[in-house]
Amino acid sequence: MLVARYRGKGIGIGLKEEAAPVLREGDVLIKVYAVGVCSTDAKIVLGKRNIREGLVLGHEIAGEIVEIKGKAEDYRTSDRVAIFPGVACKKCYYCLNNYENICTNKVSFGLQMDGGFQQYMRVPAEIVPKGNMLKLYSGVSYDEGSLLEPISCCIESIDLCRVKEEDNVLIVGAGVMGLLHLIMLKSMNCNVIVSELKEFRRKVALELGADLAVNPVATDLKDVVLDSTKGIGVDECFICVDVPLEVAHICEMVRRRGTINLFASSISEQKISLDPNILHYKEIILTGSHSSTLKQFYDSLDVLQKGKDKMRKLLTHFLPLEGINEALAIYLRQEGIKVIVKPNYN
Repeated sequence: MLVARYRGKGIGIGLKEEAAPVLREGDVLIKVYAVGVCSTDAKIVLGKRNIREGLVLGHEIAGEIVEIKGKAEDYRTSDRVAIFPGVACKKCYYCLNNYENICTNKVSFGLQMDGGFQQYMRVPAEIVPKGNMLKLYSGVSYDEGSLLEPISCCIESIDLCRVKEEDNVLIVGAGVMGLLHLIMLKSMNCNVIVSELKEFRRKVALELGADLAVNPVATDLKDVVLDSTKGIGVDECFICVDVPLEVAHICEMVRRRGTINLFASSISEQKISLDPNILHYKEIILTGSHSSTLKQFYDSLDVLQKGKDKMRKLLTHFLPLEGINEALAIYLRQEGIKVIVKPNYN
């Protein structure tokens, strides 16, 4: 089978032929059909995260169960599944308080264990009973199924910020994560302003229901936000770009007791400069959100089913596993929205 392995900082990903994984009792073998390219994969290739060389990246995974060694309750061969990458310990403080997404002992496919950028992937026996394989509805394609993990991360951020029906929301960045937020927030009848530099992404945002899509270089974003909210400011702002912003400037666009969510992690070494008084006097909540829980992953299937027609429009590039380095380059050049690698092109 063909496998793509991380070769180290500045080297990228190498392709090689390997034997299919050898299964132990209780293991499950997945034939991988779709893996989304994520900012995490890009950060690793750029050397911004310390991941061991030789690892198979890719954690937004969908495929078919083709072999079960022995018994695996609730699963059978031919099941079409999406893989939840994170495996929480269920024992630490955070797991015991229902914050499994920030488990201190979590391991994940594509980060500590071999992920989806390979034609066949082994799910170890000790993980199978944990429910990390979610069966797809019959009308959900593998490509769409690879969106479930990103959707679950948006569920986490929206839940964390306690967004309510008809809230006024600002989204900074109209990449795939910003646009997924947009689709989900519009389903809650929120009024959504999108800030995005690239014209084609602003156009997509408007097609997906954004009330306004603003180029923050050509237009004063603060003026637009305050004008559209009668001078009050938005209830929530989701920052979905992976470079630091002038959060103080965003604070001027968020209402008193509003919330700013740092959704994207940063590949930059720049630091945010912020006058604490602006948080103090406006009682602004500044928070981050990271990953998601297994429950949120399961909830994402219904979210996908309801918004599938719009979410399908986010899938812009499809490449075979042989094109993995070009897929990463397309992501880094921001040429599309969502890039899908298809190890077994179907």
